[in-house]
Amino acid sequence: MKGHYQLKRRPHAYPITEQQENFKDALQFCKIKKGISKAELQEKMRTCIPQYFKDLKEQEKASEIEDVAIESAKPEEQENVGEQEEEDNVLQPLGL
Repeated sequence: MKGHYQLKRRPHAYPITEQQENFKDALQFCKIKKGISKAELQEKMRTCIPQYFKDLKEQEKASEIEDVAIESAKPEEQENVGEQEEEDNVLQPLGL
């Protein structure tokens, strides 16, 4: 195809999925980057990456437990707010 030109646009950056973002964070945490030796990469993939994801999973469980505790505390607070509003209505003088 001599003499023919093709015009193409440069590829745009696609949004990163949550899984890709987590793995990117793991690579930064374990200091895995371009140019490290194969043996070093294999060692970090066996030891550091699994530990990172294990810790991440524990943090997610802890945050879920906190969220459940907060959710269970909210209805009690809402009941108290309703009682407070009733007391405020009673204490307000009428016509003044």
